[in-house]
Amino acid sequence: MSAPAGLPIPFWVLVKDATARTSDDLHGDKVLVAVSTRISSHQFFSYYSSIKHVNRVVPFDTAIELDKYNLAHGGQARHFELAARELGYLPVRIPTGRGPAKVMEASGRSAQEMGALMMELGQSLSDGKLSGPERAIIHERIRHLQVDLAELDAAVAAEAEAQ
Repeated sequence: MSAPAGLPIPFWVLVKDATARTSDDLHGDKVLVAVSTRISSHQFFSYYSSIKHVNRVVPFDTAIELDKYNLAHGGQARHFELAARELGYLPVRIPTGRGPAKVMEASGRSAQEMGALMMELGQSLSDGKLSGPERAIIHERIRHLQVDLAELDAAVAAEAEAQ
């Protein structure tokens, strides 16, 4: 979703877009009703995603339920990711698995990802600029590194708690 040059998109429009895309991910508003513990009509989800209904956006608790369900089915946490970006946060999933072996595994992955990132960045900047595809690859490598570092941090913290 984009706005005319120089104009920000209102946050409520972004929330509606996240709701609409979640509905698409889950194959329709009737699935959203089945997931929700509070919203009992698929018509409400149509309102929540429609620009025509300015004063209706999905309730926060329902947005979290939809995101949780969508994640469990291989989708994205669209509402959560939108809120995190709006607040200036980077969402990183809490890793699972603990212990010394996990510390070593996570640190090895982090080192590999960092090396791959630096190599990709160096190759991409050889012509003095980053193209769109190069930016996308580097962004994806950075995201992987952030997840790997979060797992390393969690594994080290768990080791400290165990002592």
